Amino acid sequence: MSMKRFFTSAVAMAAVVAAVPVARPLEKREPVTTITLTSASTYTATIAPATPVTPTGTATYPGTTAPVPDSPKPPKNGKPDGSCSSTGTCGSGSGGSSSGSKLPGVAYAPYRGDHQCKSKDEIQHDITQLAADFSVLRIYGTDCDQVANVYSCAKGSGLKLFLGIWNIDDVQTEAKTIISAIDDWDVVDTISVGNELVNNGAASPAKVIAAVKQAREILRAAGYQGPVVTVDTFIAANANPELCN
Repeated sequence: MSMKRFFTSAVAMAAVVAAVPVARPLEKREPVTTITLTSASTYTATIAPATPVTPTGTATYPGTTAPVPDSPKPPKNGKPDGSCSSTGTCGSGSGGSSSGSKLPGVAYAPYRGDHQCKSKDEIQHDITQLAADFSVLRIYGTDCDQVANVYSCAKGSGLKLFLGIWNIDDVQTEAKTIISAIDDWDVVDTISVGNELVNNGAASPAKVIAAVKQAREILRAAGYQGPVVTVDTFIAANANPELCN
C-alpha cells in the first residue's frame, strides 16, 4: 500500500470514529418531591423523577432550604380579624394595610340586586363589615331612607359619613332630609352636591356651583360646618377650575 493511500484511509477512519457518539453515563436524579404543610399534618407526594439532562459543562448546585411557614395563629378571644362586637366596636379587618390601619373610604349603595331598597337590618350587616376596614363611607343620595338608616347603623362603629345630595334641581328637599336624619354632625365628614354632572354633560359648571352654594347655606343654618362640595372627574375639574373654588 502506497503512503498516499494509507494516509487517505487513516483520515477516513478518523472521520468515522469521530462521528460515532460516545456514550456517557447519565447522572442519577432523585424524584421531585412536593411538601404541603397544614396546621394539622404534613403530606408528602412524589410527583415524578426529573428528566435527566446531559450536562454541557461543570455546574454547581448551591444548597438551599425552603422556608417553612408558621402555623396559622388562632384569633384572639375566639373572634376572627375584622369581627365586630355586639356594642359595635370593630377590630382591624383583613382588607386593611399591613400596619393594621384602615383604608380611607368606600362608596356604598343601599340597594339589593333587584334595585329595591335594603332593609335597615341588611344595611346594619353591611356596615358592620365595612367598618372593620374603612374610615369613611360614602352614600350618594337620600332615597330609600338611606341617610337615616346608614347614620343610625354607623354611629358607634367609628365610620365617618360622606353624604350626598343627588338631585341638584331639588337641593332644598334633599338637604332637609339630611338635616332631619342627623343629630350629631361630628359623624359627617363631607356632603356632596351632584356627582360628575359636568363630566356627563348633565349640568353646566355654573348650575352645579349655584346648587353647592344653596346647599351650603341651608346646611350651615342647621349647624353643619364641614365641607360642602361637588364631585366630578379630573378632566371636568381641570377644564372648569371654578368647580374647585
